[in-house]
Amino acid sequence: MEGDQDGAVEEAQTEQGQPEELQEREAQQVEQAPDYRELLDRQDARIAELEAQAQTAEAAKSQDAADKLVAEIERVLLAEASEEKVAYELRFAGAKNVTAAKAVLRRARR
Repeated sequence: MEGDQDGAVEEAQTEQGQPEELQEREAQQVEQAPDYRELLDRQDARIAELEAQAQTAEAAKSQDAADKLVAEIERVLLAEASEEKVAYELRFAGAKNVTAAKAVLRRARR
């Protein structure tokens, strides 16, 4: 029985030794592993940079759209103002029907 007890003690020591070895291996692996916090910080910074670029691009698109809209409004307003000016001048000249007078003017320009 004494032999059985000695064997049990050796097994217990061996089992206790394994977790220590595993802990040492894990500690070495952790030391060799890259710093994930640093990687995550870099990724967060890159994501923020890309979001800023996307917002800038969206703002540029919005600005382009706004510029196009302003140009279209100016074009339409200028055309309307021109038509009103012609209509006023035709009435001032004595035309009773502005539409007919405009048609006569178009024919005369050809």
